[in-house]
Amino acid sequence: MPSLSHVNYGKWAEAGVPHKGWYPVGDVEDLGNPELTCEMCERQEVRYVQTMAHGNYPSVLRVGCVCAGKMEEDPAAARTRERLRRSKTQRRERWTESGWKHSRRGNQFKSTSDGFHVVVKVNDDGTWGGVISDSVTSKKHWSKKKHKDAIEAKLAAFDAIPLLKKKWRLS
Repeated sequence: MPSLSHVNYGKWAEAGVPHKGWYPVGDVEDLGNPELTCEMCERQEVRYVQTMAHGNYPSVLRVGCVCAGKMEEDPAAARTRERLRRSKTQRRERWTESGWKHSRRGNQFKSTSDGFHVVVKVNDDGTWGGVISDSVTSKKHWSKKKHKDAIEAKLAAFDAIPLLKKKWRLS
């Protein structure tokens, strides 16, 4: 990540904007491409957005990793958050490509290492849906949304599994 002489730019140079004591809010957001200008330095184009808040500032700021680290005075924590988000993005991209098999009925299925079994199939109307089963709790979740293709259905399952795991296994 490029180092910026941050004090000369954007809100770093504005009086009344706190430079320390910020904290992260929510998860790091992946925009897919660098398409946001950091709201603190107002120079760096950002793909992975960290939202930062401060008790003495009226709004949150959407910033890049370098500014987030300086704002909270913990560059390692900001880098770790971004690294974890990058890793999730890469796992999500690989999810649709590997490990899928075809059943005798022609449905695509995959099992995860933590006990989830996912089946995606084409519906009678040409849309895609599926079911996620949990071998630990024996619960099943059928997709309610209709997806345009198998990839979209698989990605929806990828996104749903952590939510179902939290709901079913921690309740």
